Amino acid sequence: MEPKRLVHDEFLVAYFRERILPLVCTSTAKKVMIAESLDEFNAYKYNFQKEIEATYKVYLNLESLHRSMRTLGASEEKIGKLLSVLRKLQQFLFHIPYYRDHLPHQLRVYLLGCYIMESNMGFFTRQLPSKYAEMISALLGKNDEDHRLNILDSLRRGLECNPQVIYDAWSIAGLCHDLGYCVQGIKNVAANLCDAYKELVPELNMQMSPQILPDPSMQSQISAFGNALKNLYPKSGEELAKLVSALSQDMNHGIWSCFFLASEDLANKIEQNTITLKNRMSNLTLWDLVSDFNLVSGDRFAADLLPVLYAEALIAIAFHDKPSLRYLSPLAFLLVVSDTLQEWNRVGNLSTEIDQQRRDVYLTMENNGKGLSIKSEIYTYDCSPASLYQKIVYNFQPGSELSRVNLSMISSEFIQGSSFIISVGPSPTPLILTA
Repeated sequence: MEPKRLVHDEFLVAYFRERILPLVCTSTAKKVMIAESLDEFNAYKYNFQKEIEATYKVYLNLESLHRSMRTLGASEEKIGKLLSVLRKLQQFLFHIPYYRDHLPHQLRVYLLGCYIMESNMGFFTRQLPSKYAEMISALLGKNDEDHRLNILDSLRRGLECNPQVIYDAWSIAGLCHDLGYCVQGIKNVAANLCDAYKELVPELNMQMSPQILPDPSMQSQISAFGNALKNLYPKSGEELAKLVSALSQDMNHGIWSCFFLASEDLANKIEQNTITLKNRMSNLTLWDLVSDFNLVSGDRFAADLLPVLYAEALIAIAFHDKPSLRYLSPLAFLLVVSDTLQEWNRVGNLSTEIDQQRRDVYLTMENNGKGLSIKSEIYTYDCSPASLYQKIVYNFQPGSELSRVNLSMISSEFIQGSSFIISVGPSPTPLILTA
């Protein structure tokens, strides 16, 4: 079990620089720039404009993020535009009532997720290829547990040889999960304008219903994501597709973040690469699978598994705003945990002033071989523990969108054995949510 630890910027930055930066960036010059930018990030946490600039420099130089976006089909020009938009949106979005920062927030979520992942890598190398193992077992017609576990073990060893690809997938989820907040923001601003005018004339029937009409290329991205869901979740893919449609119509920022990032050929790549691995495995004897033969090693393995890893990252982004679905995948679990716990040094626009939220977060983790248990404590000094607790409880409720789908069917495909517990204090009796 990891010792109880106070999570803060200085610790996460030092941990990232020492243990993870060499895996996500190979250029010496870029490593130096990232290290310098993270130092600025720490130094400027009480100067929000400078903090944004330091964060933006990390985005510009992190090879892991750029590599991931290229794999998802983005050109360097498009990557540049996307990062520029992320920077601009930070300023625009402060016009939304009750808005909190997102660009530095996403960097903190990413750093926290890197710490959790590196400390419990065995959980992720075993869980992440599990969907692939099921798909290959089905294609081979060998659905018994022994064959599935042998295939899973071979895939796991391949991931252990290539941990960089896990961090690449996480870079997308951690650093881009709020990219679509502008879409939800448009809806929120319109609703607030209507409410304001109704105060003046209560009988006024004023409605504003902003819409987004995706062009053909983005519609292809949306369809590809839906098909990828059905590939990875054969039992509940149709139900999840219904949920995607409902969230899309509701202008949910998680689902639109996913749509902006999805590639048009994601589902096809999952199918093609699964068949490729199936053909390679079908030529092996059972002895090969149970011996120390390493079927998937080196860069070839990384290329084969990437479509599934990126699909899992997109799934995490799409549903991170619905934390009752946190066990859909390991990356979904990691994103919900990191996003929920990133409660320190956040800047919020409360009324007309920009306030910095004063909170401490403590974390204890245990990888027991079956799952990952995360126990956390959030101490709040800018609001009452009860108010923060009620907000977290509300966020973890299924919500109206989930009432439209068969939640029991979806939950039947959840990863098992993991847990997330949140305590909120200080108070004589901590308020505990078993999330």
